[in-house]
Amino acid sequence: MSEHEIRVNIRSPLSGDLMRLIGFYGGLFSELFRISPDLVQKLQRRAMNSILSHEREIIVADVAKSPVGYAAYCFGQGVTYLDHLYVMPHFRRIGVGSKLLEEVAQDSLCNSSFRICLQLNDDSGKDAAIRFYEQYGFVRDGNRMVCRDLSKILEKRKIKRFK
Repeated sequence: MSEHEIRVNIRSPLSGDLMRLIGFYGGLFSELFRISPDLVQKLQRRAMNSILSHEREIIVADVAKSPVGYAAYCFGQGVTYLDHLYVMPHFRRIGVGSKLLEEVAQDSLCNSSFRICLQLNDDSGKDAAIRFYEQYGFVRDGNRMVCRDLSKILEKRKIKRFK
């Protein structure tokens, strides 16, 4: 499956997306850490509370009106903190994560945030994630990654549109 074969839509979550987003949250932690189903449920409840309390900005990537990924982030003192960016395994490497990150960058600029920061997790799959973020200008800073030039993220968006 390639980016040209599917149409990815980035949007705000709908009321019917709640359970799917909570499932993504559990999937994210199940992939990162080998944890018990009980702990996954506890994390999912915490995610639901966070989503419902509007502590985070959340955007959803959908294909054919079905959510396939999401990003959760918040703003603070000129910095956007990217808490999660998750794409279902079957929809990875076709541009879904890129579209989510581009939308986060655009929203950041609209909210006077000029950097994006994310925390790295200790897991075996982080090398692919690091490479993904590095292509957008993120640099590693200890146990986190920081993008200080959001134009690099948005410039990739312009290049893709004109191809």
